[in-house]
Amino acid sequence: PRPRHRDLARRRLPMERDASPMVEMFTLFPHESAAVMQRGIEFGIVCSSALVLHCVALVIWAPPSDDGDCWDGFLRWLCVARILLAAPRPYFWVRTRR
Repeated sequence: PRPRHRDLARRRLPMERDASPMVEMFTLFPHESAAVMQRGIEFGIVCSSALVLHCVALVIWAPPSDDGDCWDGFLRWLCVARILLAAPRPYFWVRTRR
């Protein structure tokens, strides 16, 4: 009988006997694991960019309320803070991509 793929990998790569399934997956399939991680990071970039663009739209186009409610101003400043804190992200995304 042919040896199974896992058995061959276990002989080639030293692993702890009680290694978690995640560690085993990364050890057995490093390229595929890296591709999945990269797609997860790219999906996070898209979601983060959409949220920041939403904050930009709120700050630019949403008029402040006239009823004297302080929450609108507070939420607007939170959006501004999110925009400012997200400003350096594209630099690090490009830098990590290289």
